[in-house]
Amino acid sequence: MTDARHVWDTWRRILRDDQLVAHVLDPAHPRPDGQDRETLAIIADYARTPDQSATNIGMYRRGLARNALGALALVPLSRHLLFMTDLDLDRVADEFAQSVGYVDYGPNFWKAAGAFIAHLATRPDFAAAPWQDVFAIDLATVALARRLGEAPPPIWPAAAPGSAALGRPATHWSLAGAATLVETAHDLAAWIENPESFDPDEPVAATSSHWLVYFPAAELPRHYVQLSECAAAVVAGCARPATIEQLARSLSLDTERVAAILESFAGSGLMLPIATEQVVQSLAPGLADAQA
Repeated sequence: MTDARHVWDTWRRILRDDQLVAHVLDPAHPRPDGQDRETLAIIADYARTPDQSATNIGMYRRGLARNALGALALVPLSRHLLFMTDLDLDRVADEFAQSVGYVDYGPNFWKAAGAFIAHLATRPDFAAAPWQDVFAIDLATVALARRLGEAPPPIWPAAAPGSAALGRPATHWSLAGAATLVETAHDLAAWIENPESFDPDEPVAATSSHWLVYFPAAELPRHYVQLSECAAAVVAGCARPATIEQLARSLSLDTERVAAILESFAGSGLMLPIATEQVVQSLAPGLADAQA
């Protein structure tokens, strides 16, 4: 008696393997080598009913394409960019599904969206530099969302305490875990403000722009903050805990300027104060290793 799990695993292989599909739908087509006897028997069973197998394979693959298009709802900038082209959306989604080996992402919609964007970014149709910037922003957002899904931050920006620690010079500051910094080669402010109605052919200024993307809370949509070059440098400097004095020294800025930038972010929970004792404790294992 054939093991049910083996039948299921073989069917899943057929769904994802173009060579096996070709053989199941037309037994005259060569089947891939390296199959054991039991697997060959299972494949032969599916090949006896090619019409039914074709229907089920088609439903599976069309479902993957529809799911991929649906996942783009999480990244409206990239979705709008795709939808504004003259491309056949179903064909693009089919090509994406094939490019990843017909992977079924299931409920992992952020992962599916990221994979789809990465695929679109490789197509000549989307080679325009501002469009590549759109993908860069959305890929960074996807990476942030997936990271937060796997390891939520101890405190979300919407629940952060604010700027009470700014008066203590020894306090270290760290960028909130629910935020990420993205640099683009164009100013996409108008597109970001209208993610579902911007004109992809509209000229945008070719100027370096810095964006802080963050999720205020688990149940809230992402926010975008456009930063000056100076503010972006301070934010990047807080990727690891640093004091106002350390930031000012490393960035060649005066402490008042750094403090003002930190205060503007601390009020919305994007910069978090960390007591010096906590920083020392977090470094303690590394210090011990260095001294060993």
